[in-house]
Amino acid sequence: MDRADVLALLLSKYVDSHGSNELDALIAGLSDDDKAWIYREIKKHPVDADISDLDQAESDQDEKTTWSLAELLDADFPEPSWTVPELIPVGLVSLAGRPKIGKSWMALQLAIAVASGGYFLGKMVDQAEVLYLAFEDPGRRLKSRVKQIGVKHDAPITFMTEFRPLDGDGLNDLYIHVSSGRYKLVVVDTFGRSLTAGKLEIKDYSDNVAVLSPLQKMAQKHAVTILLVDHHSKINGDNPITDLIGSIGKSATFDCVIGIYKEQGKQGAKLMIVGRDLDDVDLAIEFDPTTGSWQSLGDTRSVFRSSVLDAIKALVKQGELATTKSITDHLGNTYQGHVSRAIGELLADNKIKKLPKVGVLQPYEAL
Repeated sequence: MDRADVLALLLSKYVDSHGSNELDALIAGLSDDDKAWIYREIKKHPVDADISDLDQAESDQDEKTTWSLAELLDADFPEPSWTVPELIPVGLVSLAGRPKIGKSWMALQLAIAVASGGYFLGKMVDQAEVLYLAFEDPGRRLKSRVKQIGVKHDAPITFMTEFRPLDGDGLNDLYIHVSSGRYKLVVVDTFGRSLTAGKLEIKDYSDNVAVLSPLQKMAQKHAVTILLVDHHSKINGDNPITDLIGSIGKSATFDCVIGIYKEQGKQGAKLMIVGRDLDDVDLAIEFDPTTGSWQSLGDTRSVFRSSVLDAIKALVKQGELATTKSITDHLGNTYQGHVSRAIGELLADNKIKKLPKVGVLQPYEAL
């Protein structure tokens, strides 16, 4: 990007907002040639242009966008970059869930992990600067939560509780921050609050793309993760793509979509991640209110198999038959089909064995 073009566009917007008289006063001491040059530069770009458009124009020239088949097969593309290895890639990322489920706690935990070079859900992350746009939390609450999670005093996180709307001038403001090269992670909590008042829930697909597409291009161009904290719709069903509030096509703009799910009355939760360049992730997680942090318990299928194995041991110890139905009843809030699948996997792993049938009932025992 030509920095002179950036300054010219910013000055053009300044003159549009404050009037040419103020500019005349600022440059009154310059020569006529210098004044003429400044006004020529201002007129190079329309006042309603986005800074990201300048960068896109340059990237369109510099980056190859058309290949023959042979060129494509011979091309050497870089491997996907990660902010959290195998969980959160560079690009535009959505983190969503129902209200009060712990989305902001997870976003803050991620920010602290990146700024500290620590661990996030069991994954070691490289240290980098973080920009955190906290639209819902005042400084007092942020301080309380940061202290609860725990972080060094000099960890490189910049918090902002006021920012211009991202569907307006705030997009250019954010571009300036991102293009500075300082940040590896930008958190926007929440996406709805980052928009112009009255647009907290955009349902039209084209409107969603108009807001999200520049953010996605910005993240990819500068190799950062822009994480938007968002909400799930009132009716959801363990699908982070279709559960994301707004139009169904909204999730298509994201490089990665993360959903937090929790069953009422249960302590644990589930984290589901779907992305372009990663295998689907399904983690069992648990929130620790003492440290204000989410902990990974492992992939949900492994955790469920362990629960089934524990149920078999408990039923046998009580002198009961550990059948598929009795195991399902013992666990509660689960499906018999899920238990049957777990039993099959435990048998294949030689963790349990079949006992002689009792009538039509097939009991099991742990090895």
